[in-house]
Amino acid sequence: MKIIIFGIGIAGRAIYRQLQFEHEIVGFIENNKNLHGTLYNNIPIYAVEELNQLSFDKIAMSGVWIESMEKQLLDLNILKDKIWLIEDSSLEFSTHDRIENTDNIVKEFALLMQENNISYCIEGSSLLCLLRGQNLSDVPDVDVLIKSQNDLEKIWNLINENELLKQNQLIKVIYKEDRILTKKDEIDKIIIKSNSNPSQTEPTVLDINLAVDIGKYYVMDYEADYYLYFNKEFVDGKNYFDYKDMKLLIPNNAQEYVKLLYGESWKIPAKKWSYKDYGNLLDTQQLIDFIKKNKTDE
Repeated sequence: MKIIIFGIGIAGRAIYRQLQFEHEIVGFIENNKNLHGTLYNNIPIYAVEELNQLSFDKIAMSGVWIESMEKQLLDLNILKDKIWLIEDSSLEFSTHDRIENTDNIVKEFALLMQENNISYCIEGSSLLCLLRGQNLSDVPDVDVLIKSQNDLEKIWNLINENELLKQNQLIKVIYKEDRILTKKDEIDKIIIKSNSNPSQTEPTVLDINLAVDIGKYYVMDYEADYYLYFNKEFVDGKNYFDYKDMKLLIPNNAQEYVKLLYGESWKIPAKKWSYKDYGNLLDTQQLIDFIKKNKTDE
């Protein structure tokens, strides 16, 4: 079949690696205007609006934005039977090289945090991997929660001095404007990314995120105008998890933590996961109301 892949992000790249030998990948479509007219592994990237000019059998997609992507296509009068929704659980991220890269980077990072008395915890889908007995490389990135802006600054300096970690791409994401809980020029997140060729092996990504203390809860920026909140009682405290030859810090009450995010059935990998499925997701107005209520309850 002639396949177009929606998105050149981590899910789109995983779809490409999975389908490239069985189908003809004729293009990617993207909402990011900066990518229109460029190539990924010699395959053209088009605007979504150009679909009516293209010849294809199916449009393949997956990932947390799958619902909004599908709606966008239906709004463009793309037939539903032309849309191929690929289950998250069917995508493969791990290879031998990625397992090794991920474990080496995580081990070095954890040792660096321990040596410098910096508190962190493995969270999100990475925590699910640990609790389910999977490799950390089985998910797109390793999520790390950091509780203060000062610690993020220290981490940035430390990884730039570390012989192993500085061999990777080191990215500091800065807030470009004031937000509800943060100020312009403060650090949003730090990314450690291996130099793998993504058309062959998905790079290892360590995603180090700031969680802001608002009293009984921590709040973390998610995407666009969405936020995630976490009960401090679930997070705070030292709880080490034995992973291979490492001791990694995880939330103090890890099971309640994952129930908050993923629900009671967290032990079973979701076939399809949308950002709307998070149990602790807030939009901007909900966050404002949440902060007000938290102050009232104190």
